[in-house]
Amino acid sequence: MKTLQKLWIWKKWLHDTKSLNHLTKLHKQAYFNIHATHQKRTGNYPNIQNPITYNDKIAWLALFDHSEKQILYSDKIAVREFIQDAIGGEYLPNLYQVADNFDQIDFTSLPHSFVMKSNHDSGTVKLIQDKINADFQSLSEQFTKAMDKPYGIEKGEWFYSHIKPKILVEEYIHTDSGFPPADFKFHCVNGKVVWLQYIFDRGSQTKELITDRNFIPMPLQLDTDFICTQTVIQKPTTWDKMIGLAEKLATDFKYVRIDLYNENERILFGEMTFLPRAGCYVTKDLEKFGALMQFDTSSVKTPIGPLIKGASNRGHIVL
Repeated sequence: MKTLQKLWIWKKWLHDTKSLNHLTKLHKQAYFNIHATHQKRTGNYPNIQNPITYNDKIAWLALFDHSEKQILYSDKIAVREFIQDAIGGEYLPNLYQVADNFDQIDFTSLPHSFVMKSNHDSGTVKLIQDKINADFQSLSEQFTKAMDKPYGIEKGEWFYSHIKPKILVEEYIHTDSGFPPADFKFHCVNGKVVWLQYIFDRGSQTKELITDRNFIPMPLQLDTDFICTQTVIQKPTTWDKMIGLAEKLATDFKYVRIDLYNENERILFGEMTFLPRAGCYVTKDLEKFGALMQFDTSSVKTPIGPLIKGASNRGHIVL
């Protein structure tokens, strides 16, 4: 962290601690990391005294809304047991293998197509459509790097430091188009779906459509990496079922994003995300999304820090 930046964050820290009794030295390292990341990615520091924008509220959650369930449900392997118990195993993609490292994976026993993921981070995902032509050297390098690299703490995503890194290999969801399936990302506040972030046409010109809980398009954009569209899309026949499933999974949280797939009316669970993009979106609609996130900021929880100072991913909490 640059000296000048650190001084500015230090000044804000002193100001915020005077106004927020629940902001203590236990939050200090996370506070500095979160502010440095927000400034670098968005050019702004989050307002945690009076959070207004989407990014402000994600930063608030990262500091003041910790629970051990967030650790369990952020683990892409451990969350499967929760899904099994909460809504049923029929909503889980088939799991082929779990490995501690890349060399343990038995590729000879895998089907022609599959998906590889690391369980402890965001973004280490590889879709293998044809294993015969897969670049195994590149895959090995990518996943070995992911297994060895601490993840999340530098951005305030504290829960990842408690997950023991593993690789999971699961079912490839085939589509009629041949492209990856569309994502139904249900943003839930206080256990209720408030808006949907629908990501589709992946593999060509990926698009984002924001809708309300009735699948009516809203003139908003969250992720500027995608093409914003207001295209009217037919409401899925399984819409009410997906809403019910998302809300059942979101019950215990002020805010969580529940990702589902719906291919040929087969609903499958993707993941649960508590701090999407670490609250560092850059969009003109941040205040509008923040207004949709009406949760109680008067109740706070004791922070759960990284297991080892310096953010080691080598620990694991057993719940």
